[in-house]
Amino acid sequence: MKIYRRFVYCVFYLVIWPGCLPSGVRAESTLELEKSARGALSSLYRRNPEAVAVNNSAVAVLVFPEVHKIGAGIAIETGTGVLLRKLTPVEYYNLSGLAVGLELGCQKFSRAIFFMNEDILGRFIHSSGFDISLETSLVIADGIYACHRSLADGDIEVFVFDESGLMVSKGIRTIKVSEYFPSY
Repeated sequence: MKIYRRFVYCVFYLVIWPGCLPSGVRAESTLELEKSARGALSSLYRRNPEAVAVNNSAVAVLVFPEVHKIGAGIAIETGTGVLLRKLTPVEYYNLSGLAVGLELGCQKFSRAIFFMNEDILGRFIHSSGFDISLETSLVIADGIYACHRSLADGDIEVFVFDESGLMVSKGIRTIKVSEYFPSY
């Protein structure tokens, strides 16, 4: 299984990924990314009171203000985000995902990952990447629903929101979050 997974990652990163990235995936500057992340959080808090309660208990939040997903059988997703501690930027991250199964359409959304304690935040920061498995979804038109998924027994809370596009997604999915070093 490990060899198969590595093969899929190699094909994904070397062949599929570069040709499918939307043109506006990366922010033009770190300041723009931070502003977009704060704006996305503000939008989440206005629409979802549960997110406000989670934020009050969280030690940090990793915000991907704009994630793009496209697929037909195999789907890829990508985004750039910022880790905020008390709304202060700490580090920057790339999100990349691959799904295989019933994947059809294109979608744009925001994702906020709340770290509920210092231990899980430390494990995330000191890891070489972070795999997150998420649930099946169906998105039609703009922002039909905000989906909430709790992972790791309450150590991490994930909110997906501000969805737009048309996407049917059901299959095996992996998402990798790795540190990003802006050159600007």
